[in-house]
Amino acid sequence: RYHNRIVFELPFNSRNKFAISVVAPHEKSYSRLTINTDSHSTTDLNDESNFQETKPKPSHRMRCISLGAKEHEAQVTERPYGRRVVIMKGAPEVVIARCSHYMMRGLRHSIDDDFKEEFQAVYESFGSLGERVLGFAWKELDAELYPPEMDSQYSWEKKNVPATGLTFLGLMSLVDLPKVTVPKAIKDCRSAGVRVIMVTGDHEITAEAIARQVGIITKPAFHQIQLEDSANMEEATHMEAIVVHGRTIQGMSELDWNFVLSKPEVVFSRTTPEQKLMIV
Repeated sequence: RYHNRIVFELPFNSRNKFAISVVAPHEKSYSRLTINTDSHSTTDLNDESNFQETKPKPSHRMRCISLGAKEHEAQVTERPYGRRVVIMKGAPEVVIARCSHYMMRGLRHSIDDDFKEEFQAVYESFGSLGERVLGFAWKELDAELYPPEMDSQYSWEKKNVPATGLTFLGLMSLVDLPKVTVPKAIKDCRSAGVRVIMVTGDHEITAEAIARQVGIITKPAFHQIQLEDSANMEEATHMEAIVVHGRTIQGMSELDWNFVLSKPEVVFSRTTPEQKLMIV
């Protein structure tokens, strides 16, 4: 943040499910590297005292780091001064939909079906543990199309912020445990005859996992996708718990609402603020 100036920023909100920034990298900024060494000593790469900056050259910057008895040089290629970078973070399924490539071991690859399957498997594995997952992506902008003079002109409403064709960087999961008093509160509500319904912006798998942790869902759950599908409806009829994705709420009929609310255990996931008001 100290080396990179933000020229445009759209904060995260529950409607878009992502945050996006346009950044102007400082001409002397550098990227950290993973340095392989035969030394068994441990060096903190985040400690600036371990680095000694040498005389800069026109196209690159050299830094030296002492690892045990050996001294290694790390070469970092700088971005051309003036080139802007788009950075996005948010709901993984939203971020990945705006990406055309992904980064793997420093190389950029086109997104294919194999990658999508692997992405989904990892995403769901994190979500099933009740962890909140974020996706990250970036894009280096063409300096001629997006010069420094354009810094004050970026606007999401004007649709001049490049937000497609990004390169997917990876996933990060966050552990945000429910308060220890929540399960007992849920149990007390049920004992008093109060029905508890969960409404959240989390991914449906994460939402179900958290609902199970606190006792809102205790039975096998059906994930509502298409209630108008007869086979889908037949399966859902025998389930006592249901997880409803926000994308289906807008098209739900009165019959659909009656069916969903007839279930003893209900969770609404990936909802927007407007949908939360509709449900309440």
